[in-house]
Amino acid sequence: MHSDGLLLSRVIDGPASCRGAIAKALATLLHAADFAQFAGRSLWDFAVELSELHRLSLDTAAIQWLVLEGLVEMAIEEPVGLSDS
Repeated sequence: MHSDGLLLSRVIDGPASCRGAIAKALATLLHAADFAQFAGRSLWDFAVELSELHRLSLDTAAIQWLVLEGLVEMAIEEPVGLSDS
């Protein structure tokens, strides 16, 4: 996981048009990660949903930039216990 200082420098170096939104989103993601660590659970157990990132004013391009920079990971949640048949 990145340190807070490294994250801040990556945001400062990022696109100026969405620095505020990216900073808010990273704060939300770090908050969730702190809870996961405190609970001794996987980060995925406290995953932040895409809709929440959009509510924080991140558009698709900003989210893609975060993924490409390695600052966030994306996954599709699949229901447990459903078969393909």
